[in-house]
Amino acid sequence: MKLNFIKLAVATTLLAGVFGSCKKYDSYLAPPLQAHFTNRTGGDLVVALGTRFAVPMGVTLPSTAARTISYTITSPTGAVAGTHYNIATGTANALPLAPNRVIDSLVINAVPAQYTGANAARIDTLIISIRANGDFQPSDYNATYRLVLKATCDINPAQLVGSYPNTLEQPGTASQYGPYTTTVSTPTTNANGTSGTIRIANIYDDGWATVTANINWANPAAPTIT
Repeated sequence: MKLNFIKLAVATTLLAGVFGSCKKYDSYLAPPLQAHFTNRTGGDLVVALGTRFAVPMGVTLPSTAARTISYTITSPTGAVAGTHYNIATGTANALPLAPNRVIDSLVINAVPAQYTGANAARIDTLIISIRANGDFQPSDYNATYRLVLKATCDINPAQLVGSYPNTLEQPGTASQYGPYTTTVSTPTTNANGTSGTIRIANIYDDGWATVTANINWANPAAPTIT
């Protein structure tokens, strides 16, 4: 009898330990309700390529109820909502999240007139920060997103340097030749800051001497190479 009592006491202790262990890890099975920006922490809205930019947001848990992610937008460069950009989804400072969704996008539209013509040199930065005012707390990571608004992509001849193993001649036609490898080297930028040169080797894959190509981006929306 005494031995059975000892066995029962040990079994009870073990069961208590098991249940206690399950309770100990409950917090890992139910993460806190948080919102974050997915994958990236920044991007560029290049007006020459389009005026719409989608900033993806995600949350930690789904729900059958509609919810909102609260955020603020500030601009160290002075961009103003309604003047330089518009919010195309939800309302100012709140992104609605439909039932059962865990990912959606805050869509921002640039106002083209603010980044073209006489304003083509303007560059703005938007700092988008998730706030605790809505149904979610800001995530411990990726809670801030930096979006740059500008007219065109930056052009730098040095970024063209390298090997191009998939060079094609007359691609998509019966006369297509390639792929073969060309290389770009020796970038220069002229004093005007809007033109430069690069050197291209092995054009047409026939052993030509290195050729100098002239790049001009005085009109950044339509750069040329000759």
